[in-house]
Amino acid sequence: PIITETADAIWDRVHLLRWNRQFDEAERDIALPDKLRKEYSGILNWLIKGCIRWQESERKIIRPNSVMQAGIEYRAESDPLEDFMATKCELNARFTTTVKTIKEAYKDWCGYENIKDMVSTRNFNDYLRERGCVMKPIRLDGKVAKCWVGIGLQENESDL
Repeated sequence: PIITETADAIWDRVHLLRWNRQFDEAERDIALPDKLRKEYSGILNWLIKGCIRWQESERKIIRPNSVMQAGIEYRAESDPLEDFMATKCELNARFTTTVKTIKEAYKDWCGYENIKDMVSTRNFNDYLRERGCVMKPIRLDGKVAKCWVGIGLQENESDL
């Protein structure tokens, strides 16, 4: 599925299992249902033991490293802001950019990249907060403007 949400809340629930093996018709085991049927009691015992382990571990499922890594890779592939951040922005505590400037840069980038479904303002803001940016009012040229502290546009993108 396509996940455009950038918040950790959704990604904490995604557990991606990669299937690294496919079986062609010649490898198909047509007797597999009968083989499994003969092992029902063993399979049930295995499930019960797994349930007990889960209950004893405060109902936490320990994910294998391969599942965690697959989730990280899938999140990066699905990240609707990854390319924008990589090509147009720099994260650094010394940088400050107005909310208006960064939003306009994103809008312009989406137009240039022919992206129709822009990330919502709420998700965009959550994304920046998750990366350590802080929104706060700052006095610029005698006026107070909402700014993001911790992000700047790359040199060729900003006059700040």
